[in-house]
Amino acid sequence: MRIFAGAISERGVVAAPWVPDASLDRGDGKIRPEFMSAALDCPGYYALTADDRMMLLAEFTVHLDRLVHVDESCTVVGWRISDDGRKHEAGTAIFDEDGELCGRAQALWIEPRSPGS
Repeated sequence: MRIFAGAISERGVVAAPWVPDASLDRGDGKIRPEFMSAALDCPGYYALTADDRMMLLAEFTVHLDRLVHVDESCTVVGWRISDDGRKHEAGTAIFDEDGELCGRAQALWIEPRSPGS
């Protein structure tokens, strides 16, 4: 998928363009749901850390409003919801080129304990 979201600091979010290619087609010109879920996963991590620290995806809840089409220009965004010690929560969303919400997700990421702790 290679979605690398970058910071939009004035909005407090990260975002990336995404144009799904034909390899993700479910046979009717729309993207298979599992690939929309994968696209929603990507920006959550980048919303939580800028230093590439190790974090594991512990929980991921997705709601798809509509499947996007092959070659449809989309924007994937992510934002921090909360932090509690090693637990971090992020929200993500996919919007089409008209700004319509196509899918959203909430993720719980956990930082592993440091060796020896």
